[in-house]
Amino acid sequence: MVDKGSLVADIGSDHGYVSIELIDRNIASKCFAVENKIGPYTTLVANCLSHGNIITSLSDGLTQVPSEFKTVIIAGMGFETIKNILLDSKDKLDYIEEFIIDSHTLTHELRAFLNELNYSIIDEKCIIEKSIFYEIIKFKKDNSTKLSQEDLKFGPLLRKEKNDDYKLHYENEIKKLESLLKIENINEERRKEINEELELIKRNI
Repeated sequence: MVDKGSLVADIGSDHGYVSIELIDRNIASKCFAVENKIGPYTTLVANCLSHGNIITSLSDGLTQVPSEFKTVIIAGMGFETIKNILLDSKDKLDYIEEFIIDSHTLTHELRAFLNELNYSIIDEKCIIEKSIFYEIIKFKKDNSTKLSQEDLKFGPLLRKEKNDDYKLHYENEIKKLESLLKIENINEERRKEINEELELIKRNI
């Protein structure tokens, strides 16, 4: 999802593997790898010693990201953490043109939040790995196309493409919901909610 020649900041870089791959594959021209925990940061620095075009930073979120880095990757954390990172550095949004985000929770809220910040979804990928469903979303700053509730829940591009992992994930969700309906003592209000959720998923797979 990273455009060739981009200057990329990787937030929560851990050991720096994303930045290293971007440089080694000649995708990014320079990376700014951010890690806020001293243990992983020490390994990050060691891993990047042979890469002069990777700058490392022991810092939080976007606080130290220079304005030349227009593309920001945030992966491997939950939505609330991602939201706080952006809210803590709202001034940085003046120059950040693209976010590539892999949120491990509440992707529907992530889409809505970035949409409110005037970023539109220009690419989405989903994959199941070790039984976990990941959604990776690329946002670009513009006047922002407003998203429907189904766009927010399923992803405007994912629900059009409907790749095999997307279908498998929501087929499994259907099975879980149908098994809930077999519980005899479930109250009618909850039963109605489950049926509505089933209908919504079936319309989008």
